[in-house]
Amino acid sequence: MVQEETTSTKQAPPNRKDMIKSAAIKIFAQLGYKETKTKMISTEANVSEGLLFRHYHSKAQLFTEIIEELMSQSHRNLSRLHLFPGTPYQQIKALTEMMLDEEHRYSFMIVQQARKTGVVPSEVNEILAKYAPDELIELLIPIFEKGQVEGVFAQGDPKNLLSWYFNIINCLIMQEPVDDGFGLPNAEMLMKFLACIE
Repeated sequence: MVQEETTSTKQAPPNRKDMIKSAAIKIFAQLGYKETKTKMISTEANVSEGLLFRHYHSKAQLFTEIIEELMSQSHRNLSRLHLFPGTPYQQIKALTEMMLDEEHRYSFMIVQQARKTGVVPSEVNEILAKYAPDELIELLIPIFEKGQVEGVFAQGDPKNLLSWYFNIINCLIMQEPVDDGFGLPNAEMLMKFLACIE
């Protein structure tokens, strides 16, 4: 006789709002805010467009909430990066690996799309101004300076070096994937740009 599943053993149904948000990040990242239609998002999320609008009143609200969450999380992660285990080199390498990781790549792409096009809801422009790239770089400077003292990072203005470094990564992230068998450079290769090479 087959026993009925107890509540504790039943698998929780997927959170529809999270599914919509994940799908939206991917579509917005690929197409930008202007070209993205809510129908595309609902199709990617495998939900009806009506269900999407039950959670979000508009495309603008969905996009704004995503950008707010991503920028807030990014600020929080960068401000706590110095608490991560390892040397300054290992900490910035871990951040680089996360940026290049397929799971996080779309999150970085959507922010770059929003900054690049400027065709976004006014609330998004306010959020992006609040979390300006310079402000985020400032959070990494103490880690980089510590690495310079330890002799693992190149000498020079930390803000300039970090800005150039992350500009390179952002450009790589925004590139269309090319099936050339090489893919993107790995974090170790990119870190050579920052490393102190005698």
